[in-house]
Amino acid sequence: MKIKKQIIFRSVAGEGMLIPLGETTKEYNGIFTLSGLGEEIWKMLENGMEKEEIILALLNDYDADEATVRADTEEFLEKLKNYGIIEFS
Repeated sequence: MKIKKQIIFRSVAGEGMLIPLGETTKEYNGIFTLSGLGEEIWKMLENGMEKEEIILALLNDYDADEATVRADTEEFLEKLKNYGIIEFS
């Protein structure tokens, strides 16, 4: 997966936010607020991790079943894809 827009992550008052930059601000009028899990996934994306690597890392970090972790991760990634923020390799 690849982040394809000019977007940066910032933590503001304890909340994770994705902030568009440059030309991307014309497309997105505002910021995206992330949940704690969303923040973790975003940071993994910034480090070049692929979907399966992200799922495995989250399974190691959380006491949750694979189906739940997979569904939550895929839902978040699909939202980013639908917004045109990431693209799948």
